[in-house]
Amino acid sequence: MTTLIKDIDIIPMTKEGLIIHSDILIEDGIIKRIEKDINEKADKTIDGKKKILLPAFINTHTHLAMTLMRNYKDEMPNLESWLKEVWKAEDEIRDGELYWPSILGIAELYKSGTVTFSDMYFYPWDTAKAVRDAKGRALLGVTLFGGREETEKRLKESVPRLEESFEGYEGLSYSISPHAIYTTDKGTLEEARDFALKNSKIIHIHISETQKEVDDSLNEFSKTPLEYVDSIGLLEAKTAIAHGVYLTPKEIALAAVRKASILHCPISNAKLSSGYAPVALYREYRVNVAMGTDGASSNNNLNMLKEINSALLLHNLVCTNPNSLKPYNILEMATVNGAKALNMDKRIGTVEVGKEADLLILDLNKTNTAPINNVFSAIVFSASTDNVDTLLSQGIPVLENGRLTTINEKEAILNTAEIWKEIKGRIKN
Repeated sequence: MTTLIKDIDIIPMTKEGLIIHSDILIEDGIIKRIEKDINEKADKTIDGKKKILLPAFINTHTHLAMTLMRNYKDEMPNLESWLKEVWKAEDEIRDGELYWPSILGIAELYKSGTVTFSDMYFYPWDTAKAVRDAKGRALLGVTLFGGREETEKRLKESVPRLEESFEGYEGLSYSISPHAIYTTDKGTLEEARDFALKNSKIIHIHISETQKEVDDSLNEFSKTPLEYVDSIGLLEAKTAIAHGVYLTPKEIALAAVRKASILHCPISNAKLSSGYAPVALYREYRVNVAMGTDGASSNNNLNMLKEINSALLLHNLVCTNPNSLKPYNILEMATVNGAKALNMDKRIGTVEVGKEADLLILDLNKTNTAPINNVFSAIVFSASTDNVDTLLSQGIPVLENGRLTTINEKEAILNTAEIWKEIKGRIKN
């Protein structure tokens, strides 16, 4: 299968401010040529006139199937009280019930320009089937709670089943995802470390999301959360730290030395009054900072365009030097930095020959973005889902002319609502 994109402005995300006008030839999901006036015959041709192409967004921290609980228990005043209510509902979720909520989540990701996501949730084989059917790409977490015995059992039972669900599909891989230091014990973190190192897997974990988490860690371990997991050796594996709102200068330096990535989720942190991660400072320490939405229950959506917009607006509000983070830097966090965080930067994250064709085409010739005085500002400050024209996943158009091609949106909405009705009926007060 060959696809030719003609006459388009490309933001390759390889150099700050770089925009090139060219054609792109894609063959079997791989970018083969980026040149002007490619005349090679293709199976499919896309007219790129007056449009912008860049790498598809990468959402590095989600709980995808929490679309079930969108706008649920929003009156909770903080993360801790909100989690208590959510956990009651999650206790009632059954194996096989997360396929349609995952499909619904992927549809939302696609409509806001995201192909790849990193997930941490239950029954990941349900989500794996959704990714396959929707032709997407995901790093799915084997989520760990509790103590060593429970973790050993979960790894033994879950990993083979998850790997089986991946067979024959290149767009799926998995991480080891201990939820947090307050929901796991030292034994679980040691098991996660050993499994990740032995099998070359990423560790995906919530760290320092709230001040309470930090205070509790200091009281219990006499260490901050990142210092604590480092003392166990967790950071010996490639680690992706969700939130990282309250890292001390010592911890930031530690993250840089250990080459850990921070997964920045500003909307969720704002909604739950958790705080704002000083990402410009993290970047000064040369820590890789990527973007995530968190789940659709704590956000309450999976819209990466809205997330990058909020990230820069909140930065400008709280930072004494707003220019320390520019629109291009935010786009880096949503593309190439996300690929680095998920250990996929050799495959995706930039528009280059040899990379896989996960590509986003935006139509900025619309009322909310015209005239385009600065294309980077137009994307970060002005663009919405209405500007998402076409999305390619591994060269496959999963959204064309603003319409989903691999997902029946109405079916996903209806089935998710029915599943949530069943679950709600089982929740005990």
